[in-house]
Amino acid sequence: LALYFLTLFLSIVITIVSCIFINFSFGLSVFIGSIIGILYLRLLAKSIGNLGKTSSGISKVQLLLPVCLFIFASRNELIEILPSIIGFFLYKPAMFYYFSRS
Repeated sequence: LALYFLTLFLSIVITIVSCIFINFSFGLSVFIGSIIGILYLRLLAKSIGNLGKTSSGISKVQLLLPVCLFIFASRNELIEILPSIIGFFLYKPAMFYYFSRS
């Protein structure tokens, strides 16, 4: 739970900074990508938790999230592709920080 809040906090800070210094569309794209990244992290945690008990592989739904994000960003004029992908991967620095301090 702490990892999710850390990721959400990091994404909100980066969204606000990018809205101020770059533009609103970039910040919105980062935020949408980070929300999808948090959902991906949640599905990944559930999938890893069930690994060996009820399943033998990783869920296909979690692989669908980045693909849907890319398709949504490419078809929507307000959302940009690169910032949304950057936002999607914001869970990784939060994970590095969380596990390095433990």
